Amino acid sequence: MKVPGPLITVDGPAASGKSTAARRLAVALGVPYLNTGALYRAVTWLALRRGVPLEDARRMTVVARGMRFRTRLTRDGRARHLVGRLDVTEELAAEEISRMTAAVTAFHLPVRAALVARSRRALTRRGLVAEGRDCGSVIFPDAPFKIFLTASLDERARRRCRIFEARGARPPGPWCRRAMA
Repeated sequence: MKVPGPLITVDGPAASGKSTAARRLAVALGVPYLNTGALYRAVTWLALRRGVPLEDARRMTVVARGMRFRTRLTRDGRARHLVGRLDVTEELAAEEISRMTAAVTAFHLPVRAALVARSRRALTRRGLVAEGRDCGSVIFPDAPFKIFLTASLDERARRRCRIFEARGARPPGPWCRRAMA
């Protein structure tokens, strides 16, 4: 896969700093940005909104193939996720959507295949910074630039807690109090 612009993947576990690093890199290079996790969550969100049962692989695949999704980066490097013309950034960040998305992507291989194909189509002549847990290994295995970020378990816990606090959400367990101590 040869493109004139840079193709950079940013992988790593949750709360390792993937999103922040990828967004800043995309802004600095002036190239499109793809957050595959947000793409997967958007399919789950849209299916729920349309009343599609998450266990119905055929209908979920139709949703995945037909969804109009894009991410817009603000000047300060924040991501706004849109389904059609609707900004669903906050909805996609809900813990319930994340939990449901994990089940959808784990059990519906056709949905996953549709989203991998869609992710590959996001690569433009200008290049792409793609962020997600399998961007460098599955979606763009031949990417010339691959970044894998890690962070200690304590640091990842602190980051997750700060994310919950910033959203005004209640942390999911007592581990958050310990992490922030």
